Amino acid sequence: MKIGQIRLKPLLFLLLILLCSFFLLSVSVLNYQIVSKIIARELGGAQLELLYNYQSRMMGLIENIESTALNISTHDKLRDALEKDYTNTYQYFTMRKDLEDWLNGIMFSNSKISSIYIYSDKFKPRPKVGNHLLPLDSIQWSSELSRLNSVNSIWIQSRPETGKNAQNPKRILTYVTQIYSLSGAPIGYVEVNLDAELLQNVIRSDTNQNLPNQAFLLLDTEGRLMSDLNPGQSAYKLNDAERTRIVDLSHQLDQGIYSITLDNKPSLYINYPNKYSNWGLIEITPFDSMFQILSEFRHYAILIGASGLIIIFLVASFLSGRLIAPIRDILAGFKSIEAEIYSSVLKQHVIFEFNQLHVSFGRMADRLKHNIDNLHKQHALIREAELRALQNQINPHFLYNTLDIINCMAAEKGITEISLVANRLANLFRIGLNKGNSFVTLREELEHCLAYVDIQQIRFPDKFSYTETVEDELKQCLVPKVILQPFIENAIKHGFTGLPARPDARIRIYTKRQGVSAYQIIVEDNGRGLPSSDETANPRPNPLSSGYGVKNVNERIRLYFGREFGIEMRSGPVRGTQVRITLPVIQANDERGTMYESIIS
Repeated sequence: MKIGQIRLKPLLFLLLILLCSFFLLSVSVLNYQIVSKIIARELGGAQLELLYNYQSRMMGLIENIESTALNISTHDKLRDALEKDYTNTYQYFTMRKDLEDWLNGIMFSNSKISSIYIYSDKFKPRPKVGNHLLPLDSIQWSSELSRLNSVNSIWIQSRPETGKNAQNPKRILTYVTQIYSLSGAPIGYVEVNLDAELLQNVIRSDTNQNLPNQAFLLLDTEGRLMSDLNPGQSAYKLNDAERTRIVDLSHQLDQGIYSITLDNKPSLYINYPNKYSNWGLIEITPFDSMFQILSEFRHYAILIGASGLIIIFLVASFLSGRLIAPIRDILAGFKSIEAEIYSSVLKQHVIFEFNQLHVSFGRMADRLKHNIDNLHKQHALIREAELRALQNQINPHFLYNTLDIINCMAAEKGITEISLVANRLANLFRIGLNKGNSFVTLREELEHCLAYVDIQQIRFPDKFSYTETVEDELKQCLVPKVILQPFIENAIKHGFTGLPARPDARIRIYTKRQGVSAYQIIVEDNGRGLPSSDETANPRPNPLSSGYGVKNVNERIRLYFGREFGIEMRSGPVRGTQVRITLPVIQANDERGTMYESIIS
């Protein structure tokens, strides 16, 4: 390793340092979140103490309403008026006016009361003197009457006050208590209403101006929602579903501070029930509102993090460029080799491993140039040998024409056997040469065999019979040319020669399917048969057969189609020899035939 070069391992170590820096940045962000939670907890504790103060002041208003209603319902003046029967109209109106004046005095002396109503069947819908005395059928909260079957008094959820300002009614909390006679029978109801604005003013006077988006829910002793207080009049509102969920949580969670999610927004939930009255006040504050005081710190953290990311991006870009540069040089070297320029020299690289890669690439280019030069010389020698071979070949057309002349002359002279032999020999050469193509259809290969058999039967009349049993569909399949004739020649030359003449001597060719994609051509004779040493799936040459021709056919088939195809030679079922040639199903119009021809050429 030369001076000035570094290894890849130290470079990766430096990249790891950068990744650690990014990890530290992530830890900083995590610390920010932890600090935010701590601040939320501390701020929640302060809000919990403030909530206790709100609760105490609100209980003062609520107890004021309850004590006023109790005093009215048990006052002798009201009880006497409701128990007495009035037959004189003057006395009835005098009683009503006295009660109205009495109730007006109570409201005048207690500014916390919004309105007072007395409901009894004594008060008929006649011309009124005041508006505090109402018949029972004018009760606005009749749906709540069933609750008074088990208790003497109830609080009713805040509702718009009716009758006074129909256009913009204020919201009131209603306290209802029953009026009993001296005998203990209920004879009416007292309704005392508290302006909900007074409850909001309790919170509004001390609300943290840094937390404008707050919501407060007031729950009664039964855990029912009495009022939704929004002291800041901000845009932060709770919908009905959120109110219901908060009330349900108040029944499940103890006093304290919790984190909840409302409308996919995390919020702080603070619950502080009053231990004396069992009324509860719940505060809901979105985290976004609480962390406004941390926004400046968050902005600085984001700025620092973004700066770190930019630096890391620049450093990573520089390093990746340095790492990719040698690969670009090698690709340029490959393109030069494609353009047959082998003399391109790659410059040295500062990283030791890449420098070694450049050196190895240069050596490879030199060896490649040397091998290609030798290959060009070999091709030149091969072309020269092919030219000499072509000069020594007989023109096939001249051979066909000569055989046609012999055929015609023999036919004119009436020598039919010579004419037939010349015709079959012409067919034999035509199919065997096949214009230089290596594949023929099975039909043409069978015609080639038949031409050879006809010539041999003229030479050896009545020596054997020949039959073919091949499916028409398989006759359209492509096969390598001249793969059947060597086995027919073997059967004639070695299967029947030297044996006494037999009328049942035969050579038979038939096919057998091997699934959908393959089939077998079976050449079978009933001649002498093979010696036991010649039964093999990989035929070898032997002195009793044209073994080298058989081996050539087997090697050609395996070369074209693979080792799962080829020739298997065995003795026949009874006697003789059976040759099984396994081939793939390739139709004449199949593009695979063109592919094989192109590979061979």
